[in-house]
Amino acid sequence: MWPRASSLPDVRSIHAFVSRAYQVVLGREVDEHGLDYYGDLLQKGALRREDFLLTLVDSTEHAAFVFRRHFAMPDIRSLNPGAYVHLDSDDGARVEMYVANSAERMDWIHQTILETGFYERPSGWTQGLDDDKRFLANLLLLFDPRRVLEVGCSTGALLEHLQDRGVAEVAGLDLSVSARIRASDAIRGAIHVGQLEHMSLDSRFDIVAGFDVFEHLHPRDIGKAIQNVRQHLEDDGIVIANIPAFGPDAVLGERFSIWTDEWRRDSEAGQPFRHLQVDESGFPQWGHLIWADASWWTKAFEDQGLLRCTEAESLIQKRFAPEISRFPARGTMFVFSPTGAARRQN
Repeated sequence: MWPRASSLPDVRSIHAFVSRAYQVVLGREVDEHGLDYYGDLLQKGALRREDFLLTLVDSTEHAAFVFRRHFAMPDIRSLNPGAYVHLDSDDGARVEMYVANSAERMDWIHQTILETGFYERPSGWTQGLDDDKRFLANLLLLFDPRRVLEVGCSTGALLEHLQDRGVAEVAGLDLSVSARIRASDAIRGAIHVGQLEHMSLDSRFDIVAGFDVFEHLHPRDIGKAIQNVRQHLEDDGIVIANIPAFGPDAVLGERFSIWTDEWRRDSEAGQPFRHLQVDESGFPQWGHLIWADASWWTKAFEDQGLLRCTEAESLIQKRFAPEISRFPARGTMFVFSPTGAARRQN
């Protein structure tokens, strides 16, 4: 039973309500940001309890929770039991990890993800146009694009929205055949199926966008993939990449903390983390194969001739602060260009 309105007179009761909602609707404990954000809105009366619950139910994370329950993947831990360990987090929790400390182990988990159809299963990400995609569209439109390529475009809802808003040419790339099949007739022809590191399109673009894409690549392929992106970019174009980079950053802040000693050692050594947090089936969480800090990601792009546009990143943080507060994972929004500057900004 949900608490009645009269039982929410103070902050503690509201926080208890928010925590319980996260457990029931999302299947997890509430994070600090969610507790503070929704707790404050509820306390001030700026958000009704029923609207808060509907927000959670309508979220992509709730969809992912439901899909995990009804479209379970095979448990792969028994196929390679020696590759899994439990590590202690800073708050004392025991967290299961896949130890990707060799090329063979990284090859195995990458191949297993592909062979089991991990990316072809029903996705927790909404396929249609939602508030998150409208936000991403507004972010891209800030730079007055003429030609946009989205890598990891899924069914192309964002591209179709950009097309409707006047962008002259849009194109998408996705690994999933089923995503292209599910795309609308209006955008399906602009979607190409293939791997980013092997992408070869006829056009060059003034924006190449990758939202939650680069972290899914095999570490050995990241250089080739970014190089390929660079080759499809106009000389004065920009790359906008939303990547879950861990640790503090001077521009982006700290959205994802480094919470285990093993990660700290890898970060200090300038390498990706060799311990990948896994889900209940032994797959890396969300299919992420690269877990690394902001400095490592910055260097990965710089090595391919793409420099960070920190002024543009700061502008995004300022202009879209309310949206980033609502979608905190979008806070690690990198901007890169061959010159380190983004020329077109509305």
